[in-house]
Amino acid sequence: KDLVGATAVSTGLLSSHAMASEGAIVISAHFSERVCVHLGGIDGWMDKWVVTEYRPDPDKAAGLFEGALHAVHLQGRGASLLNALSHDIAHSGGCDLIEALSVDRCGPARFDEVLEGFGAAPVDRKVLQNLRRVCTDVRDAADADCARWVPGLILGSPACRRHWEASLYEAWRCRKNAAPAPRFTFVELFSGIGGFRLGLEALGGRSVLACELNA
Repeated sequence: KDLVGATAVSTGLLSSHAMASEGAIVISAHFSERVCVHLGGIDGWMDKWVVTEYRPDPDKAAGLFEGALHAVHLQGRGASLLNALSHDIAHSGGCDLIEALSVDRCGPARFDEVLEGFGAAPVDRKVLQNLRRVCTDVRDAADADCARWVPGLILGSPACRRHWEASLYEAWRCRKNAAPAPRFTFVELFSGIGGFRLGLEALGGRSVLACELNA
């Protein structure tokens, strides 16, 4: 597979972070496949592999990460459960996933209270055990904090699109500089498969913006 996106606890333990049903596990690129293997196909956790490169703003993530990183995107049940477990320690840069999954951090009784309030099934508990094991392996191998849970991190987040957006812009600039100056420029709204563009390019025009809902 190619690696290139809460339910409130009745005791009132959850904050607005925990109510969100999106987020991503940011982890060393060497270990992202192992995370996907443990989560892939599990109902409510990761119906399909959704992994992006993760490049945070250097000024905001100084000292948090080292080396190449991937973001393993979760949605629905899995994201909600991790948000519930990390609601008291997560911030804009996320939190140490090992700390969020640690039973010792809040005590076995409180940990079970969150899981029971969430309605966690046996399969959810098994997934958490596997994630804890992977994160421990990452920590031991990298000797650094490079496994984090980031609530609200989605495919469209700047840190997840910075790499491919830069590549697209660079490709557009190269084409622009290599081509002769256009007779006119235009934008494509409801561009479809590009037939409108082909017609105007044949007349010497150049598209500077395209918009298509299903692109």
